[in-house]
Amino acid sequence: MLKLREAAKSFYKKGLGNGRNTSFWLDHWSDKGVFAEILGERGVINLGIKRNATVEEALLHTRRRRRHRTSILNEIEDEISSISLNPAEDDLSMWRRSSGYKLVFSTQETWELLRERKTTCDWACVWEYVAKGLPGSSYTKHWSEILSVITDKKREKKSLFCIRYAFQTVLYAIWKERNKVTHGDKMMPLQVLKRVTEKGIRNRLSLLSVKKIKGKEDLLQFWFATRQ
Repeated sequence: MLKLREAAKSFYKKGLGNGRNTSFWLDHWSDKGVFAEILGERGVINLGIKRNATVEEALLHTRRRRRHRTSILNEIEDEISSISLNPAEDDLSMWRRSSGYKLVFSTQETWELLRERKTTCDWACVWEYVAKGLPGSSYTKHWSEILSVITDKKREKKSLFCIRYAFQTVLYAIWKERNKVTHGDKMMPLQVLKRVTEKGIRNRLSLLSVKKIKGKEDLLQFWFATRQ
């Protein structure tokens, strides 16, 4: 909810008329954003403009332009010097739309702009990268056919173990990445995810080889052979 609230701030903006009903520090009227958030409390001292000043008061207040060491302060000074207010027009409330800020609010467009476009996590791409060489001619991306392969007890034991473990690891990796999205985090890039998943399998097979578990001593060599 907090992330959504922060994102929503950029959807409301004040269009300047006479500047009387727009806070210089607290309202979003400049293309740079809200000055209080950009400059903090120190900005009031740096610019010499009162915290409770409206845009009209800030512009009409007699003050000498200052030269600053910080570029953003000089840019704001330039903006102050370039603004022309219209005493006959009121300030306007404007809402962000797909084509820019407009006077009319659109629920549909606001939702579309707020909603993050999630990158899909293609499990089939990860599965292909990890397991294409394992089943040989029986390799497939189709779920029902994969289940047939991993339950085929007639398959050679090393092959069956590696296929099952690869399947389990890929499913967990995809679940983990999609869970990140649910909690508002970014997914791992697909190419990185493929390499990390394959490396995890190699590390597990290597550990089994080191422990010299009967029937699993040469699983890592078998794995490398399928990667060629």
